[in-house]
Amino acid sequence: MFQPTLRRLAYVDMPVMAQPLIDWLRSQGVEARLSSDDAGGLHPSLAFANGTWLVVPEDQLDRAKALHEQYERSMTLIDESFPSEDEDDGL
Repeated sequence: MFQPTLRRLAYVDMPVMAQPLIDWLRSQGVEARLSSDDAGGLHPSLAFANGTWLVVPEDQLDRAKALHEQYERSMTLIDESFPSEDEDDGL
């Protein structure tokens, strides 16, 4: 069975926070997944020490980069639409 070469797309501090991005990339046809060096799940704490990466097949990397940038821009727009903590919300 052919295994595509995987390339790192982004570092992930908290894997659970990457799930919406992974789901969106997959919905766009990119085979995204998380990869961490945790000894095959034997030592999960290594993922915290060594980090977790969002990886994609090498032949989908350019498309994944463009989609990742689009995703990040959309998240910035969402963040900017909420009032800041120092703004009076009228309550």
